[in-house]
Amino acid sequence: MKLLKLQLNSFRNYGKFELEFDSKKPITLITGENGKGKTNILEAVYILSVGKTFRGAHQEDLIKWGMDFFTVKGDLNLGDETMNLDVSFSTYPRKIKSFRINEVKTPHAEYLGSLITVLFHPKDLNMLYLEPSLRRKYLNLILSQTDKYYLEALTNYTRILKQRNALLEEVGKGGRSQGELDVWDEHLAKEGEIIVTKRKELIEYFNSHIQALYREISGGNESLTIEYESSSGDGNEFLKKLRLKREKDIRYSTTTVGPHRDDIKFLLQNRRIEEFASRGEFRTILITMKIAEIGYIKKTKKNYPVLLLDDVFSELDEQRQAHLFKAISGCQAIITTTEAHPKMIEKDKIKVIEI
Repeated sequence: MKLLKLQLNSFRNYGKFELEFDSKKPITLITGENGKGKTNILEAVYILSVGKTFRGAHQEDLIKWGMDFFTVKGDLNLGDETMNLDVSFSTYPRKIKSFRINEVKTPHAEYLGSLITVLFHPKDLNMLYLEPSLRRKYLNLILSQTDKYYLEALTNYTRILKQRNALLEEVGKGGRSQGELDVWDEHLAKEGEIIVTKRKELIEYFNSHIQALYREISGGNESLTIEYESSSGDGNEFLKKLRLKREKDIRYSTTTVGPHRDDIKFLLQNRRIEEFASRGEFRTILITMKIAEIGYIKKTKKNYPVLLLDDVFSELDEQRQAHLFKAISGCQAIITTTEAHPKMIEKDKIKVIEI
């Protein structure tokens, strides 16, 4: 999987911008001073991949000042065929976002997975120790890009959860009966079981690879493992817990158990990393996870993802950089930096773009 061309129209600080990638040079290094729009290029590729920004901005904020739309287009090589992707958003005459594959309008659920990316951003460290929603988002993104059944289950689950919560509020106000919750509980448990099962399979894959990867990068003998913390269990157990928690759910008008409440924990030497790990250990764990993520995508999709690395040289020392670049050989990588050419990459493998 290789991105051949990127075209931006009214996106962020770019009016019209086009970038062609060199098929003979797998690494594109985007250099320039801060504030010139280097990360905006990575953000555009990410939007072309998943349809959302990784910086938490509203859709309107992605539009160049004074315009009422943006368009991001890309040509993708899949080995024996070329695919054209197009993501656009406009505010006039009404807000509308559209996805196209080869100029054919496509639902987001079908579009997702066309271009698979792995992002390395300094803020990714937050995923390791801040709120559980960041870790759920991490799992959801990997699985939604690689497994259509997971994406379908997650979409159904989110819709059913919203409907159940609305019904809980009505029941709490006395407008509906508790018995009406039974059918929603059954539907929620069915979709929730699929989500939890597939998440656990992903965690199992990670655990079979991250220990050796972590030790290679750290140079030590520490054990790194991940545990999935489920609030619901399998389908039957989930259904029982929903009914057990029903009174509480009605009182607070929200569903208090389910995969939307689950978490994963990272254990180093069988201790939770947020309790003692150093900044360097957090960075090593993050690199380990990204390398394992690349391997999982290659295994499931039979293709390497496109890698997006934002300012990694400021976050990683030379040893960790070397391990990262060794692991990404074979992938197309787009890297932003304010620094000079990295020593560990051969010059004939790099195309340099100065912004």
